[in-house]
Amino acid sequence: MMNEIIRLPESVSNKVAAGEVVEKPLNAVKELMENSADAGADSISVEIKEGGLSLIRITDNGRGILKEDLPAAVERFATSKIRDIEDIYSIHSYGFRGEALAAISSVSDFSIMSARNGEGNELRMRFGVPEPLRPAPSVQGTCVTVKDLFRNVPARLKFFGSPQGLEREIIKFVKQFAVFTDGVAVRVKSNSKEVFSAGRDESFLQKAKTALGVDDLAYGEKEYSGVSVRMAASLPTVQRYRRDAMIVAVNGRVVKDAAVVQAVVQAYHRLIPENRYPACAVEIKVRPEDVDVNVHPAKAVVKMLNSRDIFGMVHDCVRDTLDSQKNAPAEEESAVNVIPDWFGGEAHEPKEYFVAEARPSFDISSVMETVQEKPAYSNTYRDHPSIQKSVYEQRPFRIIGQAFDSLIICEMNGSVFFVDQHVAHERVLYEKFLNEKNVNIPSIVLFEPMVIEADTEEIKAAEENAEDLAAFGFGLETFGTDSIKIVRVPADILKRNIEKEIREMLSEMVECSKGRQEDSRILTMSCKCAVKAGDKLTFPEMDRIMADLLQTSNPHTCPHGRPITYSIDKETLFRKFNR
Repeated sequence: MMNEIIRLPESVSNKVAAGEVVEKPLNAVKELMENSADAGADSISVEIKEGGLSLIRITDNGRGILKEDLPAAVERFATSKIRDIEDIYSIHSYGFRGEALAAISSVSDFSIMSARNGEGNELRMRFGVPEPLRPAPSVQGTCVTVKDLFRNVPARLKFFGSPQGLEREIIKFVKQFAVFTDGVAVRVKSNSKEVFSAGRDESFLQKAKTALGVDDLAYGEKEYSGVSVRMAASLPTVQRYRRDAMIVAVNGRVVKDAAVVQAVVQAYHRLIPENRYPACAVEIKVRPEDVDVNVHPAKAVVKMLNSRDIFGMVHDCVRDTLDSQKNAPAEEESAVNVIPDWFGGEAHEPKEYFVAEARPSFDISSVMETVQEKPAYSNTYRDHPSIQKSVYEQRPFRIIGQAFDSLIICEMNGSVFFVDQHVAHERVLYEKFLNEKNVNIPSIVLFEPMVIEADTEEIKAAEENAEDLAAFGFGLETFGTDSIKIVRVPADILKRNIEKEIREMLSEMVECSKGRQEDSRILTMSCKCAVKAGDKLTFPEMDRIMADLLQTSNPHTCPHGRPITYSIDKETLFRKFNR
């Protein structure tokens, strides 16, 4: 009787392993490039044809492999990276299992040429069958050639997409790999045409811009207790519909880490709209003993100790990086910019026009006398005696006027800006409410209080948020068991449908209360207290909104993530007139 359980032949077990380690051509490229980096190469060349199915060739100038070691290099579980079980818990290299070359050589026409100390040798294997070792050129380094990948496993070929799709995957990975390998030149050829190159001297930020296809990236770093984070993070004006523009690496290894990605996403909260994502490259460096890289067949996932602290470091690093770049230029859209560099080379220098004397306090008596004529923006200094012409001359911008009672038009740094007055004012108020404890918005006592019906949750929301409501200029009182009496409102909403504004605000506060989101309540108040589209503004009011906007940490987008400004530079505008 035959045994039901048998030991698989090596040729079969290698093919099984290949299915885990080398799922597609991309995995072969990844494993071979990581071997080159482990060998100390500072130049790595990648050549592919037909998406890597007909040819993959990786050439490096690393240490090379001794003649005696070449046969062992293609054996399964043969490696130079570790010696005993303890080494697995302190991996300093990309590879360590000794599976990649055995797996790749079992499913391809494979050759490896390597030279060290002036002696070159070549080992060839045809779909797992070795040929005798033979002499090869003595150029220092290693060249691995993989032809006809998976030809002996036709079932695997059926599941691949087009060669063009496989090519894009490989090029994308190589670009990402290059970002995190400092001092290494990388070059890629596809179908005999160079498609990517990165020099040894290119910076982390430069390579991140290439890999992400984004120019508007800011560099940031943070270090604490043996953990360091460096990143290139996009400005809030750069928004993507998917998360795939966020690259994460741990100790130089590109990995998938949902927690780190979520830390980045949360850091952009209120900076970009929901369901939009930033572009960034994040590298985390930890002690080798604090990361487990042996949890995934292709080492695409790792586990880190103190992951909660690392989450916080990444989040804070993103916020600090963006805060330091509040006046950085935004992403270009052809010839028209959302926000170019507002202050040129002096973007981060404090300006004299932000002195307190240029921002007088609100005079409530003047509002009471002119309630019916009051413009929408209550924090005005129109006709204020302390405002002199010199104040406006100090501004880096010049107000031109208002379009459609909704857009502030101004000239600044050789460009014409169109500023959405509502979202600009909303950003100003949001940060004011968020950062200042004693906020008091000018309000008007209604001559005849307004009574509106309200359900239990709305009444509860009004009672629980009474202190905040009062600070924002709203005076609401419970009236009976199913009504609310409105006795006081911010001066800015007098010309609007007060009942509609109050109902919308209470409804949003009910939702905020369910989630206990203090930030959302502040956002609601900011939106309701801000000037609206359709409100006529005076020149001093527009000037004040612009001056206050330039003081915010993020003048690019409103708290909901909508863009605030749109601009056209002088040269582009003049070309429209053939000038």
